[in-house]
Parts: sequence; structure tokens; C-alpha cells
Amino acid sequence: MPVDADDYGVALEGNVNAWSGHLLPPELPPFDSFNSRRSYVEVFAEGTRPIDFTIEADRPWIKVTEDARSDSTTRVLLATTRA
Repeated sequence: MPVDADDYGVALEGNVNAWSGHLLPPELPPFDSFNSRRSYVEVFAEGTRPIDFTIEADRPWIKVTEDARSDSTTRVLLATTRA
């Protein structure tokens, strides 16, 4: 049964592990400004309370877009754009 909390976890495309709870830090495949690449991140509630979060790119050629949302999970698409 979910706990009355606003805790959350993160899952990365292609990775069977999820965070929080996994020992190693999450790591996306490398992105660069010369090759087109898409990947997604899913952020999900681990408790019963809603969660609020922000995902930002640290490079101007990475576009961050909310792709899908349910009551407890949000999928965020990360894609490179040509610089």
C-alpha cells in the first residue's frame, strides 16, 4: 500500500533500475549537438500525494517536453535539436 508521502522515483528509458532505491546514480546515454537523439525519463509517485518537479537541460540544443501524464507518472521526452 502506498505511503501518505510525496516521495518520487525516476526511471530512464532502456534501464531496468529505478531511482530512488537503486545504489548507482541514474545516467542517460550521451547527447551531443551533432547527432539526433531521443530518450525519455519517467517520474513517478511513490506515495499518495501529488509530486511537483522540474526537468531542465543544461545545453541549449536539448529540448525537454512533457510527453505523457497519468495520475501518478509523467513521461518527459529529451531530444537534441540542431545547433
